[in-house]
Amino acid sequence: MQVRSHLRVVLRVVDNLEMMITTTPSEPILSEAAYWLMSGGRFKPATALKGILGGLSVDPGDRGELLAMLLLTIARDIAVGSPDKYGVPQNGFRWCSVKTFLSGLFVESALTDAIGDKRSAMEKVLGDGKLYFNHFVKVHEFGMLNDKYIMRLMTRGAAIFCGNNQEGVDLIIPFTRGGLTRKDLGVILVQVENNRTYTANPRPDEFDRMFVEGLSNIPTVRLFFALATNHNCLVVDTPSPPPHAFNFWIAGLSSNILRPIQDEGEGLWEGLLDASYGWEEVYAEHGEEDCEKMTNIRRSMYPGGATDNAHWRSWCNEEDIEDVDVDVVDDDMDMEE
Repeated sequence: MQVRSHLRVVLRVVDNLEMMITTTPSEPILSEAAYWLMSGGRFKPATALKGILGGLSVDPGDRGELLAMLLLTIARDIAVGSPDKYGVPQNGFRWCSVKTFLSGLFVESALTDAIGDKRSAMEKVLGDGKLYFNHFVKVHEFGMLNDKYIMRLMTRGAAIFCGNNQEGVDLIIPFTRGGLTRKDLGVILVQVENNRTYTANPRPDEFDRMFVEGLSNIPTVRLFFALATNHNCLVVDTPSPPPHAFNFWIAGLSSNILRPIQDEGEGLWEGLLDASYGWEEVYAEHGEEDCEKMTNIRRSMYPGGATDNAHWRSWCNEEDIEDVDVDVVDDDMDMEE
């Protein structure tokens, strides 16, 4: 029998003891350790993930969010740079600028050709925007997508994997232009499609659907991944109006466009699939005297996953992060260079 080790949290064991329900909660420290171990070229993330998903058909899947999250995480690691022997980025910062992140995601020549004369306008919108994430948290409720919860997750180094059936947006990466108030917030909105009806031709209606109530009129970068097409291209457009958003249409999986693919090649990326699972019953306890207590304990084991206070109270009180100034954060995430 082959034994594999996977770091997960057991939420419950079903009555017949034949099955466990597990999850992978937000773990920012372990995510930084993973960045350390995955750097240097020895570890091949796409190869490893394909091995974990072994036995599944070589197909990009119905949506492909898992693949996109891996691409974006590797792009973040490229932007932050290599760690020293202690796991600390050699430049001393665990954050990166939004512009550097985009350079980590796209091949520079493809990015330059796609942006063209829009570069100065985009740099004006993004300004000195900085982002900090090293993992994704799957949120269960649409109510999580507001500035209060998004900024909380940003302080935890977490980007957002949106809940099932969230319309128009699959992933959100927040960034800040100085502090942790709404006026400083910007977002990278990501939509992923593996349907062959999405081609190399950008569809403005899809960008129009990439909208989150309460997150409008802030600096926005929209990334639409049309993974199933065989015609690879990168197109950058500016919606009119507003002038504060930029749209990227990423067609196909090409190493000539996406930097994270260059190391392991395009073939390995074709077999990465996404999976999702319903959420509320995973945490709920029924029929026991202390069922609410047990339910909240399970919720606390998945920090930042939903709006219920049990997902937050072990590490973040309600009043802790209303108007925090980045200058008071005393660690190597300090935004001052």
